[in-house]
Amino acid sequence: FLGVGREEAVAMMVDAAQRRGTGRVGSATDPASFAGSAYGFDVVRLPVAEVQIGSWHVAAKHAEHVVLAVSGAERKLRLEVMQVGAIRRLELAYDDLATLVVGAESGHEGDDGTRLLVHCVRPPLFLKQAPAGGSGVGGGVGGKGGTFAQPDFIHTADFTQGNASQHDVHIYRFARNVLEPALPRLQALGLAFDESERALSEQMASVAADAAAAATTRRPRPYVPRALNTTASSATPRAQAIALIEQKEREMSDRQARYAGICPVRAKIYEAVFTELIAIIRADEPKRGALLERVRAEATMTIAAYNTVFEHSTEFGVRKLTAATELKGSLDASIRLLEAQIAELRREVAAASALVETLEFRAADDAKRSEAKARDVHEIARSNAMLEQLLEVLKPSAPQKEK
Repeated sequence: FLGVGREEAVAMMVDAAQRRGTGRVGSATDPASFAGSAYGFDVVRLPVAEVQIGSWHVAAKHAEHVVLAVSGAERKLRLEVMQVGAIRRLELAYDDLATLVVGAESGHEGDDGTRLLVHCVRPPLFLKQAPAGGSGVGGGVGGKGGTFAQPDFIHTADFTQGNASQHDVHIYRFARNVLEPALPRLQALGLAFDESERALSEQMASVAADAAAAATTRRPRPYVPRALNTTASSATPRAQAIALIEQKEREMSDRQARYAGICPVRAKIYEAVFTELIAIIRADEPKRGALLERVRAEATMTIAAYNTVFEHSTEFGVRKLTAATELKGSLDASIRLLEAQIAELRREVAAASALVETLEFRAADDAKRSEAKARDVHEIARSNAMLEQLLEVLKPSAPQKEK
């Protein structure tokens, strides 16, 4: 990648961005493309020729080997390195940056380039490309809303052998005409650069002093507490664990995960953190790592058992609900049939009641007539008796015969 011209570097950048699907990359040959996010360009990707963090050093072998990406929408700076066929990321937020120093540098073969020194106030986040089908973090590159993170990246340990967690100065070297044309656009995206030679010399002197101290030191220095940082090699796993905790808190906040109740996002974040924590501990203490593996397996088995019980309970409840619904339908049909029978019986009762009332009225009328007839017969009999008595009284006596 060293020794290429401005046009060739721009063509390689645009071609690489199109292959990776970034979509929102401007042309370095057009100054208007560096106007900033007002024109919709909020992501800048620059190929890095060489990167150095402490004793960790990587030289780019092709255009996509080492890439520095800046997102104005998310206010983040990321270094992407291709390692063993997978992409690994080193992520820094704008708030994590103390100073950015730009200066000229002579190449190994007389080819002048540009050096960028990044001074950090806290360790960066570390991400790696997740396997196919794995659950990652972030959104798609160049997607809706200009999201910068890839969905197939998960948290990982410090892949710089602990240098990025221990050293706060990162050195990026670019080929000629790669960083200079992009400076206006990077400034439009919110980055502030210091191009003074004094600042560059001070930063390089600090880096050289740290390197000399590390080279002359034969034994690990004692642990010095620092915000998510350590200088002792034996404390690297602890620093990585602390960095993982900070990454977890950031992800919980960025992805708006719930801290209580059922939350799939929180479950995925904790699973990734626990996996990386086991890897960190296992690298230093295999027995504890194996014990944590057993604890995770036991917890996974317990959670799976609870999930099975929950699924069976749900199925049982669904079956009961279906049976109750069917029983309710049959009972509704029986109720409708019985209600029809009750209505028919009520009609029959009403007809019988009307007939009874008619018969009662007729019986009462007949009783009244019989009573009146009996009174008439009694009166007639009494009148006959009185007439017979009167007839006896009025009947003349017979004449007496003479002797």
